[in-house]
Amino acid sequence: MSKTQLQDLVDRGHEMMNHTKTHVSLTSLDDTELTDEIGGAKQWLIDNLAGVDQVRSFTSPFAHYSQAVLNKIAQYHECCTGPLGIYNYQDTPDLELYYCDAGAKSPGVLRGYIDTAIANKS
Repeated sequence: MSKTQLQDLVDRGHEMMNHTKTHVSLTSLDDTELTDEIGGAKQWLIDNLAGVDQVRSFTSPFAHYSQAVLNKIAQYHECCTGPLGIYNYQDTPDLELYYCDAGAKSPGVLRGYIDTAIANKS
């Protein structure tokens, strides 16, 4: 996406999440490279998009992460979504949240997920 497209999303009220600078598998990087990919991308968003003063969330490319990657993410972000899943529960660690590809689901399926989450208080 271009900077203009990103700014348009911010202007329309969307939260920006970090997804790294170059979309590399983070488990193959050393500490300096992790800092650049995670911290550098977060700083770029803050420095280049008006209205973005924090970037709370991170999504790991390819859902690849290790303990070292999670430790680095925790230095820069409050939460992280990782592997494709359906439900997060009250005890799901903030750095290991599942995400649901809502674009690939029908409204009825999504409604079922929401109803189940409400019923389970998750």
